[in-house]
Amino acid sequence: MHAAPAQPIRTPGSGIGRHARRHRWRRWGRWLYLVLLLVALGIAGRLAWDFDWSEVLERLANYRASTLLMVLAAVAVGHLAYASYDLLARHWLHLQPRLSRRHTLAVGFTSYACNLNLGSLLGGAGVRFRLYRRLGIGAGHIAQLYSLALATNWSGYFLLAGALFASGFIVPPERWPVSANGLRWVGAGFLALVAGYLLACWRLHDREFRVRGHRLRLPGIRLAGLQLLLAAISWSAMAATMYLLLDRAAPFPHVLGIALAASFAGVITRVPGGMGVLEWVYLSFLGASLGHGYVLAALLSYRAAYFLMPLALAGVLFFMMERATRSRTSTPRAA
Repeated sequence: MHAAPAQPIRTPGSGIGRHARRHRWRRWGRWLYLVLLLVALGIAGRLAWDFDWSEVLERLANYRASTLLMVLAAVAVGHLAYASYDLLARHWLHLQPRLSRRHTLAVGFTSYACNLNLGSLLGGAGVRFRLYRRLGIGAGHIAQLYSLALATNWSGYFLLAGALFASGFIVPPERWPVSANGLRWVGAGFLALVAGYLLACWRLHDREFRVRGHRLRLPGIRLAGLQLLLAAISWSAMAATMYLLLDRAAPFPHVLGIALAASFAGVITRVPGGMGVLEWVYLSFLGASLGHGYVLAALLSYRAAYFLMPLALAGVLFFMMERATRSRTSTPRAA
C-alpha cells in the first residue's frame, strides 16, 4: 500500500500562500473594475440626460474643414510621439538588428491606441507583449521596453503637470477634491519626482536592478532628456486636439492643465478610456464659462478623433502583424 502524499503546509510566506493571495487580489480586482465601469457609465448617462442635444448637434455641424484638418494633424503628432517611446527603448536595448523601425512604431502605435480605449493592462502591456513575442523579442527585453515606455510617458507628464500645477495657473473649480493650494503642492511633488528621476539617470545609469525577476537599468541623462521631450510633445498634442475642437475659446495652458488632470483622474479610477471621468473633469472646469453643450460637442469629437479612429487603425495593424508573423513562423525553413 502506498502512503498518501503529504499535503503541502500553507504558510503565509510559502509560494502556495502567495499564489492564493494573488488569485484573491485578481478576483477582487475584477469586481472593482466592474464597479468602476458601472459608475463611469452612470456618470456618462447622467451627463447625457442633462444636456440639450440640439445645441450639441448644432455645434458638431458647424466645425470648419480647416479645424478638422488641424485636429487630425495634432492626433497624428501625438500618436507618433508616443509610438516613438518604443524607438527610444529599441535604441537603448540595442535591438536594431532584430527589430525594424517600422515594426517598432507599429507596435508602439497599436499598444497606445488600445491603452487609451481598453486600459493599460490590455493595451500598454498585453498588446506589446504579444506582438513583440511574435517578432522574436524575449520576455526580458519586452519588460525593459515596457518599463522605459512607462518612464518616458510619466516623466513627461510629471514635468508638464508639475510646472502648471505648481505655478498656480490652473485654478480648480468649486467643490473640487483638491484646493488651489493643494494643487500647487501636488505640482511641487511632481517636479520633485522628475528631478529625482533625472538625478538617478545621471548617477545610477550603470547599475542594474531586479524587479519581479527581470533585470532593469536606468537610461543615461541624454536619453532621459529625450524621454522628457517626446512625452511633452505627446501630452501637448493630446491637449492641442481638444484646444482646437474648442475653437481656442480657452487658453492653451489652461486646456493642457485640464487634460493632464483628466488623465490622472482616469488613471486613479482605472476606468477604460476615462469614460465619464474625462467628461466630468472638462465640464467641471469649462462648462460654466463656455456652455455645457459647447464643451460636450468638443469632447465627443475628441473621443472620435483621438481615441476611436486610432483604435480602428490599430485593430487593422494588429491583425496584419498577427497574420504576417504567423505566416513567417509557420513557413518551413530551408535545410
